[in-house]
Amino acid sequence: MELKESLGSDSLYHIQCGSGKQPLIIRSKEYSRLSPGDTVDLGFLWKHCHFFDPDTGLRIVLSLKQ
Repeated sequence: MELKESLGSDSLYHIQCGSGKQPLIIRSKEYSRLSPGDTVDLGFLWKHCHFFDPDTGLRIVLSLKQ
């Protein structure tokens, strides 16, 4: 974890994954004692994820129907 932004009731965590080319920003309502430099394990539900095109900044809409 590189950066934590405390926003009142929420926090944003800036995380570098894999090659680190694209940052991962996680919003959480949970309190955490994470500090910059900490290593974290992540788990999430795809239906709560938002993806953006790095060139245009536009949201990429995924179909999660099975």
